[in-house]
Amino acid sequence: MPPDLDRRSFLADGLGIAGAAAFATGAPIEPHQFPKNFYWGAATASYQVEGAWNQDGKGESIWDRYSHTAGKIKDASTGDVACDSYHRYKEDIALLQQMHLTSYRFSIDWPRIQPEGTGLPNRKGLDYYSRLVDELLAAKIRPLPTLYHWDLPLALENKGGWTNRDLAGYFADQPDGIPPAGLYDRILHEVERPLIRLTLTATRGNQVRAAEILGLNRNTLRKKIQDLGVEMSRGKR
Repeated sequence: MPPDLDRRSFLADGLGIAGAAAFATGAPIEPHQFPKNFYWGAATASYQVEGAWNQDGKGESIWDRYSHTAGKIKDASTGDVACDSYHRYKEDIALLQQMHLTSYRFSIDWPRIQPEGTGLPNRKGLDYYSRLVDELLAAKIRPLPTLYHWDLPLALENKGGWTNRDLAGYFADQPDGIPPAGLYDRILHEVERPLIRLTLTATRGNQVRAAEILGLNRNTLRKKIQDLGVEMSRGKR
C-alpha cells in the first residue's frame, strides 16, 4: 500500500471503483439489509488500550517487559498509558454509545487479575473488569470478553511460557474469585446463550506452531479439541 494512502482511504477508493464498474456494466445495485438483531461492535485488547501498567497491584506482562527493553520498539513506544482506558472506560463506553454500537469485545489482562499467573487474585484488578461489564450492560452494550490476548504474566514466561505444559493448568485452575463472582453470569445472560462457545481463530501458521508445541499434527489437534465438545469454525482467509 502506498505510504500516503491509509486504510480508510483505500477502502473508500476501492468501494468507489467497484461502484463505478457496476454502473459501467449496467449491473443492478442490490440493497442489502442486515438482520434485525445484528450486533455492530468494536474490539480492543487490554495492552493496547488499558494503560495503568503497574497500578493497583497489576503484575508485569511479557509485553510490558518487551516494550521496556531498549531497542525492541523502534520509537520506544510502550503501552504504559496507551488510551488510559483503565481510568477512562466510562468515556470509552460513551463513545460506543455515540456510534450506536451494541457489542464490545475486550480482553482480560491476566497479570492484572493474577499478578504472578498463579496464587491469590488481585481484587482491584477484578473490580475493574466488574465495573467495566456493569457499565456496558447499563449502556445496553453486549460485553464480549477474551480471556487471553498475548499478555502473559512475566512470571510464567520465566517458567517456559506456553512451551511449559503446566501453563494450561495454571490458566484453567485459577482460584476462586477469578473471574469476579457473577461476572460471567451477567455476560452470558446478555449474550443469551446457554453454553460458552469457544471459537479458535488462528492463521494456518499459528495452528501449525501450536500443534508443534503440543507435539501434535494439525489433524490430531483438531480431533482433541472436538473430543472436548468444543465447536470449531474455520474462518475465511
